[in-house]
Amino acid sequence: MDLVARVVPQPTRAERKDALRRAIATATSLGVTRVHSLGGDEEVLDLLAELEREGALSVRFDVAVFVDPPGLTPELRRRLADVRATYRGERLAFGGVKLMLDGVIDSKTAAMLEPYADDTRRGESFWKRDDYLRTVAELDADGVLVSTHAIGDASNRLALDGFEAAAKAN
Repeated sequence: MDLVARVVPQPTRAERKDALRRAIATATSLGVTRVHSLGGDEEVLDLLAELEREGALSVRFDVAVFVDPPGLTPELRRRLADVRATYRGERLAFGGVKLMLDGVIDSKTAAMLEPYADDTRRGESFWKRDDYLRTVAELDADGVLVSTHAIGDASNRLALDGFEAAAKAN
């Protein structure tokens, strides 16, 4: 991935906006009326807001933004509050956050309880357990919808533990 990132140029803001405009037009032509995007960023929200102001947002969007380890800092908490306050319209709304616990099975980066059948590796969680549990509970207390990418059984266990702990705490 590092090699690809160095060789393949990142799209410009204008290119990203044009790609969104074309995707929205295609979705509309196919009858799509609402999109739940799990894992955008604040730039995507800004670009969609520009398209909405231009009258080009013919599909409703609920966009969740990524939160990376170690989780909520006071600055991130303020930014999320600002995003929630800014994007709460009928056509464009903040849809919560997405946390990534692990990778995927194919590359053996999904966090497993036991080693893979053909390897000694178990994958690894991107989050420390306590950071994940604390972050889920804090987001839940703030009324933020939490989505979690969890492929391996160890990550699924952690995700369920986090949701259960948040429900008890809040």
